[in-house]
Amino acid sequence: MQLFVQIFVFNAACILLFIVVHEIGHYMMGRLAGIPWAQMRIRLLTFPQHVAVRDGDDWVSVSELKRYFKTVRRHVPSVSGQLLYITGGFLFETLFTVLMALLLQATGFWLYAVFIVGVSLVFYLVYLFALDLPQARRTGEPYGDTTLMYSLAPAPAICWLVGMIVVRVGLLVWLCLL
Repeated sequence: MQLFVQIFVFNAACILLFIVVHEIGHYMMGRLAGIPWAQMRIRLLTFPQHVAVRDGDDWVSVSELKRYFKTVRRHVPSVSGQLLYITGGFLFETLFTVLMALLLQATGFWLYAVFIVGVSLVFYLVYLFALDLPQARRTGEPYGDTTLMYSLAPAPAICWLVGMIVVRVGLLVWLCLL
């Protein structure tokens, strides 16, 4: 029973950590793309967690995607800048996963490295196949980061999606072959 509790707590902590890193990635890449810091706010205690953007006196959530993205476009008119902002969460999350796996493996915590990478892979796949794609298909509009990337630039979005999965699967294979 104690092992079950430890595994549950570790997985929950990993998921929370991935969410925080993901939203920091959006925020940092939003800054790099040209959104002023005062026009963004990380919202972790909401669902979905997101970086809210200011539209006049209001803070706009990704739950209002059309208004949200219209506000983002005012700050970042180029598609490449918009893609930078959208992919920032996945970029930071992927870098964090790789760095944590390497650090844990190098310090002798091989099993934790496998868990971190596995949780990252499963978390993304569940997000993609249980939330983003079904909702986008149901509504006919982008719902989350992946379908929003795809609506802006289909080929790079598919490459990014495949790359994120390949990195995680590759890390798992590498860790299991050690």
